[in-house]
Amino acid sequence: METEKYVSFTTGSAGDPSKTIHGVNLGGWLVLERYITPYLFALTECDVSENPKYHVYPGQINLPAFLSDGKGENIGPECPPVAGDYPMDQWTMVEAFPNRELARKYLDRHWDTFVTEEDIVRIKNAGITHVRIPVGHWITGNIEENERYVTGEWPYLVRAIEWCRKHSIGVWIDLHTAPGSQNGFDNSGRANQNGPTGTGWSGSSSNVARTLEILDEISAQASEDGLSDVVGSFCILNEPFIDTDKDVYRTFVIDASEIVRRHLPDVTVVIGDTFDAGEFDAATWAIAKNAIRPALLDSHYYHVFFELARSFSPRQHIAYVCEHNRKDTQACCYDDVEGEEKVPSLINGGMGRVIGEWSASYDTLVFVKLDEVMDGIVSYSLHGEASYCYYCCFLHIFSTAFISILVVSDVTFPATKPSAKRWCRSRVRSGHSR
Repeated sequence: METEKYVSFTTGSAGDPSKTIHGVNLGGWLVLERYITPYLFALTECDVSENPKYHVYPGQINLPAFLSDGKGENIGPECPPVAGDYPMDQWTMVEAFPNRELARKYLDRHWDTFVTEEDIVRIKNAGITHVRIPVGHWITGNIEENERYVTGEWPYLVRAIEWCRKHSIGVWIDLHTAPGSQNGFDNSGRANQNGPTGTGWSGSSSNVARTLEILDEISAQASEDGLSDVVGSFCILNEPFIDTDKDVYRTFVIDASEIVRRHLPDVTVVIGDTFDAGEFDAATWAIAKNAIRPALLDSHYYHVFFELARSFSPRQHIAYVCEHNRKDTQACCYDDVEGEEKVPSLINGGMGRVIGEWSASYDTLVFVKLDEVMDGIVSYSLHGEASYCYYCCFLHIFSTAFISILVVSDVTFPATKPSAKRWCRSRVRSGHSR
């Protein structure tokens, strides 16, 4: 149960600005994302050898902590890049090593040093009340023989949550991946070579059943380790793609909510919106909403995956949110009444809204630049300082692009649609954004 020292996900600000939720994602840590930590994916022959000699870079996250434990050293021309393509996700990262033990050893240094207590203190001092921690479906060791995953992250997750308890920061655990991949993205553990899709997950009853089993394992372990006072919210599945079978997903949401609350009874369940928030308005969700409450519908807004956004100024990004994302934000969650004056269902015990991720980056088209970044990292390995500035600048861009703020919807938009549009316009004029 969340104690008073943690701002509640169930009530949000409730009219008290001192209780507004402000959050940040600890992305790229327990679930790898090459956009956040490209240096991890720029593997060299020395990294994957039987007697590894790990590379480091001056711009590496928490480099002093990494070096203090003797976990790495500068390398040179004797360590060329691995043959073939760079790894692109957790699956191909592990696959690049001769065996799983070497892969686990390589990743262990990242898990151990990427997030430190000093980071949690800095987050607290910045006014953050909650952190969202993405975890992989393999974190409890639920790995089938043919799957290219390794585990060992759980002790580091527990350590981080204990730091959050110490510094009065609430935690949102986020199941970021699923067997079969719920979206085909590289951040689902394994990218789909044919493009994004959720059918590999929702089209397989065994994958859905296994995901429920994994949620049971994670929530049970969190309870057993005494983390329920800090873990105030739990996302049962991150970003299921828009083509996910909605009937399968709704049943999954109800089952998953019951499973998680069996072990963490006071947790707020967070539900991915399948990039289609209107599917979860009261008209289609009324039967389920009482079974899952308290619950939040989670939407993610990014402006870094299309060319036009590169020319946007910060003010234009705000305007784009108000004009483009406004309709999606207002599509849910209301009670099913006629006319424009809809009542937010949160008031009557239904679902609220949360923006769990959004991009803080602009003038960046990430998928175009990524190969250049990786080449710059490898160039540093081979040639040293001459290529460092090129690498460092891009590392800064990608590291900041995926630090995301979350806001509960009861303090975001008024109930009526015309008012919401005026609210947006007033923020554009004033240059205000959360």
